Amino acid sequence: MEETKRSRRTGATRTTVRQCPSFSMLPDDLIIIIYRLLAESPSSRARFATICSSWCAAIAAEPRVPALPWLLLSPRGAEDRTLRAHCPEDGAAMRLQPWRGAVGRGLVGGYDGGWVVTSQPLLRIVNLFTGDEVPLSEKQRTMDCPIVNHGFGDARGPVVSKIVLSQPPTSDGCIMAAMTENHGIMLSRVGCPGEGWTIHDACHCFRFKDIAFCNSDLYGVVHCPSYLLKYKIGMNKGGAAVFIAHTWIDMRMLDNSTSASPYMENASYVVNLNGYPTVVVINRWWGYPNPFFRMFKLINTNTWSQVTMLGDHALFLGPTFSKAVNVPTGSHGNIERNHVYYSNGLSRSSEAHGDEVFLTISNNDVDLKYNINHRKIIASNYKIKSVGYFVKDDSHDSMWLLPPDI
Repeated sequence: MEETKRSRRTGATRTTVRQCPSFSMLPDDLIIIIYRLLAESPSSRARFATICSSWCAAIAAEPRVPALPWLLLSPRGAEDRTLRAHCPEDGAAMRLQPWRGAVGRGLVGGYDGGWVVTSQPLLRIVNLFTGDEVPLSEKQRTMDCPIVNHGFGDARGPVVSKIVLSQPPTSDGCIMAAMTENHGIMLSRVGCPGEGWTIHDACHCFRFKDIAFCNSDLYGVVHCPSYLLKYKIGMNKGGAAVFIAHTWIDMRMLDNSTSASPYMENASYVVNLNGYPTVVVINRWWGYPNPFFRMFKLINTNTWSQVTMLGDHALFLGPTFSKAVNVPTGSHGNIERNHVYYSNGLSRSSEAHGDEVFLTISNNDVDLKYNINHRKIIASNYKIKSVGYFVKDDSHDSMWLLPPDI
């Protein structure tokens, strides 16, 4: 605001500029009232947290609402810094721009609290909500194979399809496990100076469907034959991550997708379900498009137990990040207990089958919108209902993301 005054002696004009008050100057009581009004909107709380640091400090003592996963989409191209996110709880679409440079393409993993792992052009671990980045050595970022002429296929280096973290990436002793298309499983410890990657000699010729940490052990579903590999992970004298031992666990009794079976297998995953390594198999009846899920948790080395109810949990399933989360009581938009929410990371343009959500990205970045077609048809699924998420745009990778409790 400007005020103009004229001097009585000289007749000169003097202008006084009054600065508009900054958002950071709002009283804490008012900021807390605003925050409480946003309790039912996770996307609005996320926007709230990005206003300024003083707002976050003002609500430091406020109880946080437990976060539920969002569906994250990678940038469109090399020049694009923007990630898009869909929040199933309130149906909102958001644009996320990391505070310190472009995050990169190739979403290959994540961790609780907003951490994402990208592999293109170099490996990076970035928090989309705080802007923090985990320092990695040059060998870790380039993912060079430590063994000459190791692996198979035409690719010169490891082709990474998924990376899982044993614990928060900022903690001491966090281990990265990379599932590759041509070099089996690779290990590396975060925070170890000069650390590179370690490869298990006995697994480099196997293709894996999925990997996951559970109770400090690493589990991998082998593509063929049907086995679950359990790895004991440790550290050598220099602090580098190494394979200590491995155990083969037979899964053939779980596999009914044979020529004589009435249904076929689409995909297999391994997840941590309440402290148990659990294999999740997506099946479809022959001639019937609706998917259903079969789940089996490993009780001990030779005992499997079928899971037919998720109770107060929901399972978010995807090729690069899967997570079973507790769904609090009350309304949470499109998120319900005892449901599987799955995304295959691929575009889908055919007619909807089952309970499916189709997301269409507007070409106008100024007004980013998702058009959602939701058909409420539930497949027979051992009392566990499912919802599939597909993106009508093949220029994006997609992955579930668990934001921080905001």
